[in-house]
Amino acid sequence: MNTQYHGVHRILRAFVNSWNGLKSAFCTQAAFRQDLLLCAVATVALIFIPVGIGNKILMFFSLWLIIIAELINTAIETVIDRIGPEYHEMSKCAKDIGSAIVLITITGVVLFWAAIVFMNTLF
Repeated sequence: MNTQYHGVHRILRAFVNSWNGLKSAFCTQAAFRQDLLLCAVATVALIFIPVGIGNKILMFFSLWLIIIAELINTAIETVIDRIGPEYHEMSKCAKDIGSAIVLITITGVVLFWAAIVFMNTLF
């Protein structure tokens, strides 16, 4: 790893690396593409949900948590796959935990959205 970059050049390199990570996740991971589609559909649906603009902003940004969780899961799976293709209980455990991160995040976002909609119907 080259660590001789400084200042703005380092920031630009970090951006390029991050962009490459997003491209890699999009091109190689069906789950990442599915989560992006889910978030796109939810964003469109958000237009029709009768809540205030502040709540819509919070609901929109909560969707980013799903993408972040899927990127973490993808990174975990990629590292495990890099170690080797043979089955190992610890590899399975790491992949299952990564999957649980995504499940818990999606569940949390759904509950968050439901709470906002429910609170807005009461008041």
